[in-house]
Amino acid sequence: SLTTRLYGANHRPVRIVFDTNLRLSGEEKIFDDIADAPLWIMTSEEATGDKAETLINAGADIITVPTGANKKIDLVKAMGVLSENGITRLLVEGGAEMMTSFLRAGLYDTLYWFRAGSMIGSDGLNAAQALGIEKMEQKIILDYTDRLELGDDTLDIYRRPR
Repeated sequence: SLTTRLYGANHRPVRIVFDTNLRLSGEEKIFDDIADAPLWIMTSEEATGDKAETLINAGADIITVPTGANKKIDLVKAMGVLSENGITRLLVEGGAEMMTSFLRAGLYDTLYWFRAGSMIGSDGLNAAQALGIEKMEQKIILDYTDRLELGDDTLDIYRRPR
């Protein structure tokens, strides 16, 4: 749902979904509470037409941004558009490709790394995709700040060096 579900919290976040090719149908669970929490869909300038109209009719706002060389939304330009629309902080919750894209672009201040108390080995999905690092000097350096034990899970918190 991408909503705040903490007891006593009364925060209505703007939910932002990055959907380069408009794969959403308008029937996903995220559309169920659209009256209570705005939904912005960031998509490529090429992805318009009937699909965009369907999502608008379902209550979403469509924001188009250019794509980069990888044919995905240009995150730097997307952050500029969000900033112009009053979004100055963003919690990114996504899969390996999304996380890797933000890391690669340097668009983060804090990384919250959740790990489950179980393993599935190489049969599972990678937590990060290829970063394009060819030399150790190119590695992403993170400053470790804290660890929280959450039942069987662990949360490690890193900050981007200033």
